[in-house]
Amino acid sequence: MKKLLSDISFEVKKAVKKEIGSVNEALSSCCQKMDGIMDTLATISGKIKELENKNTYLTNQNKHLELKIDAMEQYIGNLEQKQLNNTFEVAGVPEIKDENTEIILNTLATKLNIVKKEISTVKRLKGKNGKEGVIQVSFKQEEQVDQ
Repeated sequence: MKKLLSDISFEVKKAVKKEIGSVNEALSSCCQKMDGIMDTLATISGKIKELENKNTYLTNQNKHLELKIDAMEQYIGNLEQKQLNNTFEVAGVPEIKDENTEIILNTLATKLNIVKKEISTVKRLKGKNGKEGVIQVSFKQEEQVDQ
């Protein structure tokens, strides 16, 4: 009976060692896979941080460029307004085929009591929706008039 118990004990120990070996191999494989996952996670975390930094940089650069565009639009608006300070339009003058802007210039200067040399350009703008165009008169800059 002792021998039987000894044989059974030996077989149980052998089976347990075999099972423990299988569990150890599986656990070792899981640990290796977990290490790989942790390495991948660290790499991904680094890339996410890098992308967040790049996104912050691009957001700041975009805001800077938007401010620059706003400033340029304001500057252009000021230039356009300044340019319009020396311009006026005359409406209601019938358009004549092959009209001469020199004649229009002389007539406008006489009727508006303006010295002809103060006028820079006279041109007819195209009308919209079948309407007659207006005549645009631009004055010379003050420094041009003095010359």
